[in-house]
Amino acid sequence: GQMMAVFVASAAYCLLSASSLGGAAVALPPADQVVGWLTDPSIVAALLWTGVVTTALTVYMETLALKTLSAAETTMIFSTEPLWGAAFAAAVLGERFGLGAALGAGLILAGIGYSNVGLDWLPSSAGRGKEEEEKDKDSTENACATKVS
Repeated sequence: GQMMAVFVASAAYCLLSASSLGGAAVALPPADQVVGWLTDPSIVAALLWTGVVTTALTVYMETLALKTLSAAETTMIFSTEPLWGAAFAAAVLGERFGLGAALGAGLILAGIGYSNVGLDWLPSSAGRGKEEEEKDKDSTENACATKVS
């Protein structure tokens, strides 16, 4: 399903942008040129490698691996994806990032920390801790149970 949606969206984008790309008219390649590409073994091998191995197989393996994780762990992994991309860009391509990237990375890490650790250790807005809130909740539940019986 997901691969078909990507294919359809890519094909639609290709067809729509072929008529006007950057303000200049761009024509689709002639049919005999496309047939030539599809009969070239190196191009077919590259297409199969890109479509089957680097896309379909990796998505399938990712899905299998994520079945073993909790929702919080999966969210953490997907949330850090931009950070890993930036780290590899810096390491491999020598990319440099500014203050905006640092702030964005900090917000991503703060969101991950909040969603996985929480802020239960902080006092509530009324200045009371979690224990006092639990006592209030228990007393409210007991009062409601008494009224019902």
